[in-house]
Amino acid sequence: MEVWWETKEDCLWLVYYFIFVSPLHSFLIAYLERQGKQVTPSKAIIFIASLTLMSSFLPLLVRKKLQESNPYRILGISRYGNKYTWAQQYAHLKQYFTSGQMTQEVWSVFDNAYDIIYDDSTRRAMDVWGPNFKELMRVDMPYNLGLFYLLWFVGIYTCTVGRKYASARDFSIAGLLAVLVFEMCVRFVGYNPLFFFMPQTTPFEMIMLLHSLFPAWLFGYGSFKRIFFLDMVQHKNDCLQYAFQNNLKTLQELEKMKLDIIKLKETKEQED
Repeated sequence: MEVWWETKEDCLWLVYYFIFVSPLHSFLIAYLERQGKQVTPSKAIIFIASLTLMSSFLPLLVRKKLQESNPYRILGISRYGNKYTWAQQYAHLKQYFTSGQMTQEVWSVFDNAYDIIYDDSTRRAMDVWGPNFKELMRVDMPYNLGLFYLLWFVGIYTCTVGRKYASARDFSIAGLLAVLVFEMCVRFVGYNPLFFFMPQTTPFEMIMLLHSLFPAWLFGYGSFKRIFFLDMVQHKNDCLQYAFQNNLKTLQELEKMKLDIIKLKETKEQED
Protein backbone atom coordinates (compact mmCIF):
# COMPACT_ATOMS: atom_id res chain seq x y z
CA MET A 1 0.00 0.00 0.00
CA GLU A 2 1.41 3.36 -1.07
CA VAL A 3 1.21 6.36 1.25
CA TRP A 4 0.61 9.61 -0.63
CA TRP A 5 2.91 12.51 0.04
CA GLU A 6 -0.19 14.55 0.99
CA THR A 7 -0.88 12.01 3.76
CA LYS A 8 2.72 12.25 4.93
CA GLU A 9 2.34 16.03 5.03
CA ASP A 10 -0.79 15.69 7.18
CA CYS A 11 1.11 13.43 9.60
CA LEU A 12 3.96 15.95 9.83
CA TRP A 13 1.50 18.70 10.69
CA LEU A 14 0.04 16.45 13.38
CA VAL A 15 3.50 16.10 14.93
CA TYR A 16 4.14 19.84 14.61
CA TYR A 17 0.93 20.83 16.37
CA PHE A 18 1.12 18.29 19.18
CA ILE A 19 4.84 18.65 19.94
CA PHE A 20 5.30 22.41 19.47
CA VAL A 21 1.94 24.20 19.39
CA SER A 22 0.03 22.29 22.06
CA PRO A 23 2.64 22.93 24.83
CA LEU A 24 2.64 26.65 23.95
CA HIS A 25 -1.13 26.79 24.40
CA SER A 26 -0.81 24.90 27.71
CA PHE A 27 1.79 27.40 28.97
CA LEU A 28 -0.38 30.32 27.86
CA ILE A 29 -3.47 28.92 29.61
CA ALA A 30 -1.48 28.30 32.79
CA TYR A 31 -0.13 31.86 32.69
CA LEU A 32 -3.55 33.44 32.13
CA GLU A 33 -5.16 31.35 34.88
CA ARG A 34 -2.36 32.26 37.28
CA GLN A 35 -2.76 35.97 36.50
CA GLY A 36 -6.50 35.74 37.13
CA LYS A 37 -8.29 39.08 37.18
CA GLN A 38 -5.06 40.95 36.41
CA VAL A 39 -5.59 40.00 32.74
CA THR A 40 -8.66 41.53 31.13
CA PRO A 41 -10.80 39.43 28.73
CA SER A 42 -9.65 41.53 25.77
CA LYS A 43 -5.99 40.89 26.60
CA ALA A 44 -6.65 37.17 26.97
CA ILE A 45 -8.30 37.11 23.53
CA ILE A 46 -5.34 38.98 22.03
CA PHE A 47 -2.86 36.53 23.55
CA ILE A 48 -4.76 33.49 22.29
CA ALA A 49 -5.34 34.98 18.82
CA SER A 50 -1.67 35.96 18.53
CA LEU A 51 -0.50 32.44 19.39
CA THR A 52 -3.01 30.95 16.94
CA LEU A 53 -1.82 33.22 14.12
CA MET A 54 1.83 32.54 14.99
CA SER A 55 1.27 28.78 14.84
CA SER A 56 -0.39 29.23 11.41
CA PHE A 57 2.62 31.03 9.95
CA LEU A 58 4.74 27.93 9.28
CA PRO A 59 1.91 25.98 7.53
CA LEU A 60 1.16 29.01 5.36
CA LEU A 61 4.82 29.39 4.48
CA VAL A 62 5.21 25.71 3.57
CA ARG A 63 2.00 25.62 1.53
CA LYS A 64 3.09 28.75 -0.35
CA LYS A 65 6.38 27.06 -1.23
CA LEU A 66 4.66 23.85 -2.36
CA GLN A 67 2.16 25.74 -4.49
CA GLU A 68 4.90 27.26 -6.66
CA SER A 69 4.62 24.20 -8.93
CA ASN A 70 1.03 25.12 -9.74
CA PRO A 71 0.73 25.41 -13.58
CA TYR A 72 -1.44 28.51 -13.24
CA ARG A 73 1.25 30.24 -11.19
CA ILE A 74 4.01 29.07 -13.50
CA LEU A 75 2.24 30.58 -16.53
CA GLY A 76 0.93 33.61 -14.61
CA ILE A 77 -2.71 33.00 -15.60
CA SER A 78 -6.03 32.80 -13.78
CA ARG A 79 -7.81 29.50 -13.25
CA TYR A 80 -11.04 31.19 -14.31
CA GLY A 81 -9.73 32.27 -17.70
CA ASN A 82 -10.47 30.54 -21.00
CA LYS A 83 -8.22 28.63 -23.38
CA TYR A 84 -7.87 31.66 -25.62
CA THR A 85 -6.33 33.84 -22.90
CA TRP A 86 -4.15 30.93 -21.80
CA ALA A 87 -2.95 30.44 -25.38
CA GLN A 88 -2.13 34.16 -25.61
CA GLN A 89 0.04 33.97 -22.50
CA TYR A 90 1.68 30.79 -23.80
CA ALA A 91 2.45 32.45 -27.14
CA HIS A 92 3.86 35.47 -25.31
CA LEU A 93 6.24 33.27 -23.31
CA LYS A 94 7.19 31.28 -26.42
CA GLN A 95 8.47 34.46 -28.07
CA TYR A 96 11.15 34.71 -25.38
CA PHE A 97 12.22 31.13 -26.14
CA THR A 98 12.29 31.50 -29.92
CA SER A 99 14.24 34.76 -29.62
CA GLY A 100 16.88 33.07 -27.48
CA GLN A 101 16.04 34.97 -24.30
CA MET A 102 14.93 31.78 -22.53
CA THR A 103 16.83 28.52 -22.08
CA GLN A 104 15.47 25.13 -23.07
CA GLU A 105 15.27 24.08 -19.43
CA VAL A 106 13.15 27.07 -18.43
CA TRP A 107 10.96 26.73 -21.50
CA SER A 108 10.25 23.04 -20.76
CA VAL A 109 8.74 24.09 -17.42
CA PHE A 110 6.32 26.47 -19.15
CA ASP A 111 5.59 23.96 -21.89
CA ASN A 112 4.76 21.14 -19.45
CA ALA A 113 2.53 23.46 -17.43
CA TYR A 114 0.61 24.47 -20.54
CA ASP A 115 0.19 20.82 -21.58
CA ILE A 116 -1.50 20.12 -18.22
CA ILE A 117 -4.04 22.93 -18.35
CA TYR A 118 -4.81 22.70 -22.08
CA ASP A 119 -6.27 19.19 -21.81
CA ASP A 120 -9.63 19.36 -19.99
CA SER A 121 -9.44 15.96 -18.29
CA THR A 122 -5.84 16.47 -17.20
CA ARG A 123 -6.61 19.95 -15.90
CA ARG A 124 -9.59 18.73 -13.85
CA ALA A 125 -7.54 15.87 -12.41
CA MET A 126 -4.76 18.27 -11.44
CA ASP A 127 -7.22 20.74 -9.89
CA VAL A 128 -8.75 18.03 -7.70
CA TRP A 129 -5.88 15.63 -6.95
CA GLY A 130 -2.85 17.88 -7.16
CA PRO A 131 0.38 17.74 -9.17
CA ASN A 132 0.89 14.00 -8.49
CA PHE A 133 -2.49 12.97 -9.88
CA LYS A 134 -0.86 10.55 -12.34
CA GLU A 135 0.78 8.55 -9.53
CA LEU A 136 -2.28 8.13 -7.32
CA MET A 137 -3.65 4.58 -7.04
CA ARG A 138 -7.34 4.27 -6.37
CA VAL A 139 -6.84 1.14 -4.25
CA ASP A 140 -5.00 3.34 -1.74
CA MET A 141 -7.53 6.18 -1.89
CA PRO A 142 -9.76 5.32 1.14
CA TYR A 143 -6.76 4.82 3.41
CA ASN A 144 -4.99 8.02 2.39
CA LEU A 145 -8.11 10.20 2.43
CA GLY A 146 -9.42 8.82 5.72
CA LEU A 147 -6.16 8.95 7.69
CA PHE A 148 -6.28 12.73 8.22
CA TYR A 149 -9.81 12.63 9.64
CA LEU A 150 -9.09 9.58 11.76
CA LEU A 151 -5.98 11.17 13.26
CA TRP A 152 -7.67 14.45 14.05
CA PHE A 153 -10.85 12.83 15.32
CA VAL A 154 -8.66 11.11 17.91
CA GLY A 155 -6.67 14.33 18.33
CA ILE A 156 -9.79 16.35 19.13
CA TYR A 157 -10.78 13.97 21.92
CA THR A 158 -7.21 13.96 23.19
CA CYS A 159 -7.06 17.77 23.33
CA THR A 160 -10.54 18.29 24.80
CA VAL A 161 -10.64 15.92 27.77
CA GLY A 162 -12.82 17.20 30.61
CA ARG A 163 -16.02 19.16 31.07
CA LYS A 164 -14.26 22.47 30.41
CA TYR A 165 -13.72 21.51 26.78
CA ALA A 166 -17.13 19.94 26.09
CA SER A 167 -18.45 22.76 23.89
CA ALA A 168 -15.07 23.16 22.17
CA ARG A 169 -15.03 19.44 21.40
CA ASP A 170 -18.49 19.52 19.82
CA PHE A 171 -17.68 22.59 17.75
CA SER A 172 -14.33 21.16 16.63
CA ILE A 173 -15.92 17.91 15.48
CA ALA A 174 -18.50 19.94 13.55
CA GLY A 175 -15.65 21.87 11.90
CA LEU A 176 -13.82 18.65 11.01
CA LEU A 177 -17.00 17.24 9.46
CA ALA A 178 -17.41 20.47 7.45
CA VAL A 179 -13.89 20.02 6.06
CA LEU A 180 -14.71 16.39 5.24
CA VAL A 181 -17.91 17.35 3.38
CA PHE A 182 -16.05 20.05 1.43
CA GLU A 183 -13.29 17.62 0.41
CA MET A 184 -15.73 14.87 -0.62
CA CYS A 185 -17.77 17.32 -2.69
CA VAL A 186 -14.65 18.56 -4.49
CA ARG A 187 -13.10 15.16 -5.13
CA PHE A 188 -16.13 13.02 -5.93
CA VAL A 189 -19.18 15.20 -6.60
CA GLY A 190 -17.51 17.59 -9.03
CA TYR A 191 -17.96 20.72 -6.92
CA ASN A 192 -15.71 23.47 -8.26
CA PRO A 193 -15.39 26.24 -5.64
CA LEU A 194 -14.65 29.71 -6.93
CA PHE A 195 -11.95 31.66 -5.08
CA PHE A 196 -11.96 34.93 -6.99
CA PHE A 197 -9.65 36.52 -4.41
CA MET A 198 -7.15 33.69 -5.12
CA PRO A 199 -7.53 33.13 -8.90
CA GLN A 200 -4.58 30.73 -9.16
CA THR A 201 -5.48 28.51 -6.21
CA THR A 202 -6.85 25.08 -7.09
CA PRO A 203 -9.44 23.18 -5.00
CA PHE A 204 -6.71 20.68 -4.10
CA GLU A 205 -4.55 23.46 -2.67
CA MET A 206 -7.50 24.80 -0.69
CA ILE A 207 -8.11 21.32 0.76
CA MET A 208 -4.48 20.97 1.80
CA LEU A 209 -4.55 24.49 3.25
CA LEU A 210 -7.57 23.55 5.36
CA HIS A 211 -5.77 20.39 6.48
CA SER A 212 -2.79 22.42 7.69
CA LEU A 213 -4.74 25.30 9.30
CA PHE A 214 -7.59 23.39 10.92
CA PRO A 215 -5.41 22.25 13.88
CA ALA A 216 -4.34 25.85 14.57
CA TRP A 217 -7.98 26.86 14.79
CA LEU A 218 -8.69 23.80 16.95
CA PHE A 219 -6.05 24.68 19.57
CA GLY A 220 -6.94 28.37 19.51
CA TYR A 221 -10.65 27.75 20.03
CA GLY A 222 -9.90 25.19 22.75
CA SER A 223 -7.75 27.69 24.64
CA PHE A 224 -10.46 30.33 24.29
CA LYS A 225 -13.12 28.04 25.74
CA ARG A 226 -10.77 26.98 28.55
CA ILE A 227 -10.15 30.57 29.67
CA PHE A 228 -13.75 31.76 29.28
CA PHE A 229 -15.35 28.55 30.51
CA LEU A 230 -18.16 28.79 33.07
CA ASP A 231 -18.80 25.48 34.80
CA MET A 232 -22.57 25.69 35.33
CA VAL A 233 -22.64 22.58 37.52
CA GLN A 234 -19.95 23.98 39.80
CA HIS A 235 -21.63 27.39 39.71
CA LYS A 236 -24.94 25.80 40.75
CA ASN A 237 -23.25 23.90 43.58
CA ASP A 238 -21.53 27.08 44.76
CA CYS A 239 -24.86 28.95 44.76
CA LEU A 240 -26.57 26.15 46.71
CA GLN A 241 -23.68 26.04 49.18
CA TYR A 242 -23.87 29.81 49.62
CA ALA A 243 -27.64 29.66 50.16
CA PHE A 244 -27.21 26.77 52.61
CA GLN A 245 -24.65 28.69 54.66
CA ASN A 246 -26.93 31.75 54.72
CA ASN A 247 -29.87 29.60 55.81
CA LEU A 248 -27.80 28.11 58.62
CA LYS A 249 -26.82 31.57 59.76
CA THR A 250 -30.45 32.71 59.62
CA LEU A 251 -31.54 29.61 61.56
CA GLN A 252 -28.95 30.29 64.25
CA GLU A 253 -30.18 33.86 64.56
CA LEU A 254 -33.78 32.68 64.82
CA GLU A 255 -32.80 30.18 67.53
CA LYS A 256 -31.06 32.96 69.40
CA MET A 257 -34.12 35.20 69.10
CA LYS A 258 -36.31 32.33 70.33
CA LEU A 259 -34.13 31.91 73.42
CA ASP A 260 -34.23 35.65 74.05
CA ILE A 261 -38.03 35.66 73.84
CA ILE A 262 -38.25 32.70 76.26
CA LYS A 263 -35.97 34.49 78.70
CA LEU A 264 -38.08 37.65 78.44
CA LYS A 265 -41.26 35.66 79.15
CA GLU A 266 -39.66 33.96 82.19
CA THR A 267 -38.45 37.31 83.49
CA LYS A 268 -41.89 38.86 83.07
CA GLU A 269 -43.60 35.92 84.86
CA GLN A 270 -41.19 36.21 87.79
CA GLU A 271 -41.95 39.93 88.08
CA ASP A 272 -45.69 39.23 88.11
